[in-house]
Amino acid sequence: MLEGMNRKYNISGIIAILGVIFFCGTLAKLLYTEVPFGKDKMNVAKEYVKMGANSTGAQNMVTSVVLSFRALDTLGEVTVLFASSMAVGLLLLPGGIMWRRKENFVLAFASKWMPYLIGLIGIYIVLQGHLTPGGGFQGGVIIATGIMLYFLLSGVEMKRDRLVHILEALMGAGFVGIGLWGLYKNGSFLYNFLPQGKVGELFSAGILPMLYILIGIKVASEFTAILARFTSKNEE
Repeated sequence: MLEGMNRKYNISGIIAILGVIFFCGTLAKLLYTEVPFGKDKMNVAKEYVKMGANSTGAQNMVTSVVLSFRALDTLGEVTVLFASSMAVGLLLLPGGIMWRRKENFVLAFASKWMPYLIGLIGIYIVLQGHLTPGGGFQGGVIIATGIMLYFLLSGVEMKRDRLVHILEALMGAGFVGIGLWGLYKNGSFLYNFLPQGKVGELFSAGILPMLYILIGIKVASEFTAILARFTSKNEE
């Protein structure tokens, strides 16, 4: 048994060393390799700012980058969050941790309104993602926080619901589906096939608000599922 553990540690050490070598080599190549497209293109940030609004129709440059220029990375982030949610669920399979609270008049009164207010703020942040800093990730977490507070303050047990998992899966499929439709329309995955509208207006930026809505619901569902794992009893 000890030999097996030592072998695992040795393999992990070798992988870590190879990872450090690869990282250092990649960094050295970036630092000392001449860029083929000239010095005038070295400042990537300025180029994105210059072409962002015209290319995507989004007033918020963060949204232009997250959902257009590097949309594949965003899809990867959503996938990582899904994997993390699944991992938490697997770790908590034997049973959940039941949160308990003492009765408190202030908390009981606040529980009637505070979760709805927090949820409304989350929805606003999701819908304004292409106009102001924010979007699906931040808004989704805030919505999940409102849901968590509702259950914690009201004393109602937060049970695991299959509907949450179905909703999370549908939102992820919707994100991929929009990307595939763009691929069908123009040969580019996540191609912005809808009219961009006027920059600065709510209904603008083409598919970007749709993507943020899908991400917001997906993130809220995933965090709600994680919280339900912690707060609910094992239902076998």
